[in-house]
Amino acid sequence: MRIPMNVTTERDIARDEENYRLLAENSTDLIMRISIEGICLYVSPASVELLGYEPGALEGRYAFDFIHPLDRKSVAEALEPEILFRSHRRIECRLRRKDGYYRWFESKFQFFGDIVTRQLQIIVVARDISDRVKAERFNTVRHSIAALKTTETDLEREFSLILETICGSLSWDLGEIWLIDDKDTLIRRKSFWHGRSGRLKGFAETSSTMAFAPGVGLPGLLWSRGEASLFDYLPSLYSSVRRREYEESGLVSAIGTVLVDEAKVYGVVLFLSRRKIQRNRELLDMIAEIGSGLGSFLAKFRARERFETESEKLGLMVEEGGAQIRALQAEVARQQRLEQDILMAAEVQRSLLPTENPDIRGFEYSSAAIPARYISGDFYDHIMPSPSLCDIIIADVSGKGIPAAMMTSAARMMFRHAASPDNTPAILLAEMNESLYDDLERTEMFLTAQLIRIDTDRGSIAYASAGHTEALLCRPSTGECRRLPSTAPPIGVMRKAGIGQLELCVRPGDYLVIYSDGITEAVAAEGGGELFGMDRFIDLLGKASGLSAANIVQKVLAAIRDFSGEGSLADDLTLIVLKATPRDLQYSSPSTMDNLDPAVAFIKDACLAYGETFAEAMELVASELVTNAITHARPDEALGGTDSKDDAGAMNIHISLEHDRIILDISYPGEPFDAESLGRKLPEPLEEGGRGILIVRALVDELEYEHQGEGPANINRWHIVKIAVEENA
Repeated sequence: MRIPMNVTTERDIARDEENYRLLAENSTDLIMRISIEGICLYVSPASVELLGYEPGALEGRYAFDFIHPLDRKSVAEALEPEILFRSHRRIECRLRRKDGYYRWFESKFQFFGDIVTRQLQIIVVARDISDRVKAERFNTVRHSIAALKTTETDLEREFSLILETICGSLSWDLGEIWLIDDKDTLIRRKSFWHGRSGRLKGFAETSSTMAFAPGVGLPGLLWSRGEASLFDYLPSLYSSVRRREYEESGLVSAIGTVLVDEAKVYGVVLFLSRRKIQRNRELLDMIAEIGSGLGSFLAKFRARERFETESEKLGLMVEEGGAQIRALQAEVARQQRLEQDILMAAEVQRSLLPTENPDIRGFEYSSAAIPARYISGDFYDHIMPSPSLCDIIIADVSGKGIPAAMMTSAARMMFRHAASPDNTPAILLAEMNESLYDDLERTEMFLTAQLIRIDTDRGSIAYASAGHTEALLCRPSTGECRRLPSTAPPIGVMRKAGIGQLELCVRPGDYLVIYSDGITEAVAAEGGGELFGMDRFIDLLGKASGLSAANIVQKVLAAIRDFSGEGSLADDLTLIVLKATPRDLQYSSPSTMDNLDPAVAFIKDACLAYGETFAEAMELVASELVTNAITHARPDEALGGTDSKDDAGAMNIHISLEHDRIILDISYPGEPFDAESLGRKLPEPLEEGGRGILIVRALVDELEYEHQGEGPANINRWHIVKIAVEENA
């Protein structure tokens, strides 16, 4: 039996319609069939979940009545090209729920002709994207808060821009920031933004003349509550003056919170709207986050203002012990501890540390670096710009994470690139400040650094510090542990910062300790916030005088672990110990009078570490013996005034520096003389010579003279020993 064609078609159509209806009725998206005039002909059951309406309540209604008034024009403009070109664009708009609130939907339109009526109709598939839109707008707000820079000087303009961003993202009409005046305990408006409206402008102008106490007015109420709050209906809250202003400006609801950083409240941020703000926990949490972000920004901004005020007194701070600098460092460091621990930054930091100790003649060197739970910018390095010079740096970049690790890499590169015999520690730090200032200011970081140069030929140490923790110079011979202050502000704080430098003389047994604040700020394991502290650290070093540099480092690390426990340290710990050992110094020159002063200066410089009195005595000894050497090495030239360097014999000076004494040996060519008879009694008043040796004998503990060889090979040798007696004994 043959079935007619029209029967088959009707069955297919019925089957297709049934399939489509099953799909529509079980879809989580809202599916509607709308006439070309905009009348809802069919609405899927998802309308109950998404809009709160039963399908029957929507069918026969005009679809545009449910679109937000601000979105109707854009939807209408998007439909016209859709009819002509079938571009299948997705259109975002807000649809009104039965409870009066709007939610965001992403809609796709399909035009078709009805099989029966042949009329053009529209299939609409709408998906609720409110959560996505809300997340995108919340992220926009968060990013705008994070982009605030404390380097800006116009605080009111910065606040106005952030208020505009937040109000624009969340469709609010007016935003205000009120700051607390601590002098009279009132809150006053600092900044505002509003939409284009004369009535809103008038409301904002009135607010600028007002000040509120805690609990009074909307800003005062937020201040007293101390948390994010939503006000559903403004006219019911306050006096007739404000009620009339709310009614005239059309403002219906408000939301706001306090600007807080830790326990410090700086003010409130307040947003007002002409439409009812929908109450939800996520919105209140975001408002609280805005308050915390702006509070943290205000804390940093005011800390920078305080720092700029105090920076004018930096010269006096060095003389007064640097106490104010350390206080400012602590404040800025506290602000930077908000950054998270990033493993990559730790890896970068560890890769910057040297793998081998430098070989420094006359010094023992030992170091240690222990990372804490948080990643910071601590680093140290060393380089030999010449065989007799060793430069050592220890530094700490404020903050943590990848930015701090990158800044340590830049600082290390600058240190290695600029190192040369001509660049002193002060010059190196000045060049580092000049090169890194812009980057540090842009990232709101700073760098503290200590740089020392050891001169093995002279046995001296040049020291410069840019806002770093105090270095310690320990002298076991006197029991003194000298605290070496900063000689400049931190790098990145001032573009043109004067950097000073200290010259240190050390004797065998003295040791110099440079370190990061991870030692003195180690926190006690038993709680209570007790710090290891400087006094405990100095006392520990005073008991380590007989140990090697490596053993001193191990002793300090063991003490920190006993104090802090086996858990993570509060901050990175970096420690370098340099201990002076007995060493020999050599000086050679022709035996001529123009070399007298350099030779005497060489001997005096070597003796400065034993005290000024000791050095002056040895200067007199050196002057007498070197003059004797020049006179006896070339008597004709010395007495006749000629200065033939080619013919003058070589004068050799050898100095051995030991813990409690100096041994001086001077040798030179020349005829022998009776040193015993000259140096035992005072010469006659008119007799020439002999007094210098007598002075030398009176100033030293041992004096020996020896003559070797004959003729041109004649060599005179003086051997002197002077024992160091402490000047404060």
